[in-house]
Amino acid sequence: MTKLTLDIDLPHDPEIEDKALGMALQGRGGYGQLAVLEPDDFHNALNSAAWAVIETIGKAGREPDVMEVIAELEAQGHQRAVTNPLIHAFGDKLAGLADSSGIVSRLKGLTMKRRGLWALHGLADDLQSKAYSVVAEDQIGMAVATLSGLSKGHRKFVTLGEVGSRYLAKERTPVSSTGFPALNIALAGGFHQNRVYGFSGKMKAGKTMFMASISYNMVTLGIPHVYLCLEMRPEEIGQRYYSRRMGVNALQFYDDYHMNSPAFIRKQIEAKAYFDDRDCLSFIESPRMDLETLRATIAGIALSGKYRGVFVDYIQLVGGQRGNQNEVNHLDNVCQTLAEMAATYPLWIVVGAQQNDDGGVRGGKGLAAACDVLFALDNSDEEAPFVDSTGRRERRHLTMQFSRYTMATDVGGPNDPGYILRTDAGPYFQEL
Repeated sequence: MTKLTLDIDLPHDPEIEDKALGMALQGRGGYGQLAVLEPDDFHNALNSAAWAVIETIGKAGREPDVMEVIAELEAQGHQRAVTNPLIHAFGDKLAGLADSSGIVSRLKGLTMKRRGLWALHGLADDLQSKAYSVVAEDQIGMAVATLSGLSKGHRKFVTLGEVGSRYLAKERTPVSSTGFPALNIALAGGFHQNRVYGFSGKMKAGKTMFMASISYNMVTLGIPHVYLCLEMRPEEIGQRYYSRRMGVNALQFYDDYHMNSPAFIRKQIEAKAYFDDRDCLSFIESPRMDLETLRATIAGIALSGKYRGVFVDYIQLVGGQRGNQNEVNHLDNVCQTLAEMAATYPLWIVVGAQQNDDGGVRGGKGLAAACDVLFALDNSDEEAPFVDSTGRRERRHLTMQFSRYTMATDVGGPNDPGYILRTDAGPYFQEL
C-alpha cells in the first residue's frame, strides 16, 4: 500500500529560536528564565543540538557559555564553519526582546502544532491498513484523544513564588455554582475546574434527577455545560426542565388534554423562550457510549472552549469492555480515564454511578479512586416516604464518602433530609 508523505513546511519561527538561544547565552540568568524549553521545541536541527548542550550546562548549575557550547557541538561532529558564526549571531537577535514568557509560549505553541501535524500524518497512514471495525473501535477515538492531549505540552514548571503571585493577582480557576447553597458550601463554592465529582445511589434513588436538577440550576445561572445522555434520551431529560419551568408535572406531556390546552401551549412557548435566552446547555445522546468515544467526546467538548464542565450519566453505561477485561477492570479504566481527562482539560466532570445493595459503587472502587469528591445520594426516611399536601415528596441527603480537598461535610442525614423530590413540578430535587 502506498505510504503517505508529509511534504509540508512544518510550523516554526527561526527568529524566535535565535532569540531564545541568544538570551540563554547572554548570561545573567537568561537560561533560568527559559529552562522549561526542551530541544524538541527547536525546529532547526542545529538549534536543537545547541539547546541540548545549553540545557546540560544549565542543569549542572552553571551559566551556559558561547565558547563551551561551540566546543561541545564540534565534539559532536558539527563543523566550526557552521557553528561559530551562527552562535555568535544569536546575540544580535535580542534587540526588541519583550520577555521570556513570550518566547516560551511561542515556541511551545509551535511545537504542539508540529506534533499535531505528525500525529495526523501517522493516523492517516495507519488508517490505510486498518479494517473498518478496528478503525471504528480503536483508532479514531484514541487518535482524537492523542491529538487533543497535546495540550499537555504547554505546561511548565511553576515555582512557589509564581503560585503566590497568582494568588495576589486573584488568579483562580473558575468555580461553577451547583445552584444548591448547602452543596456549594460542602464543595468550597461549587464544581472546580480539573476535578471529578461523583454522585452514587441505589437503583431508582434519583441519580439522574439529582444531576439534572443541578444542571437546571446551572442553566438559570448561565453556566455553559454538556450533559452526556448514556441512558435516557435528551427529550426525556429535557422534558423535566420544561416541566419545572412551566410549573407542571412531566406526565402532563403524555396527556392529550394538556398538550392541546392553549394555557399549556402558552407555558411551553414561554419556557422555550426562557431556555433560548439561556443557551448554555447541550445534550449529547449516545446510549452505551464506548470508552474511546467518551474520551474523544470530552476532548472535543474541552477544545471547543464553550463549556465549563460535563455530566456523565452514568458510569456503568460506558461500554467498550475488552475481551480480556472483567467489569471491575473495565470500570476502573473508565474512571481513571475520566480523572485523566479532568486533569488534562479546563473542565470539571460530574459522573453518576449505581450502588450495590451494600452501598458500594457497583463495579469496584475505581470511582472512589478517580473522584476528587464522592457523594452517596441516600434515603433520609427509614420508613415510608414523606408525603405532604402537594403530593409525594421523597427525601434524600448527601453523604460525603470522601474528599481530597474539603472537610468531610454531609448535606443532611438520616431523618434530617437535605433535599426533597418535588413532583408537583418537574420532578426535580429542591434543597431544604
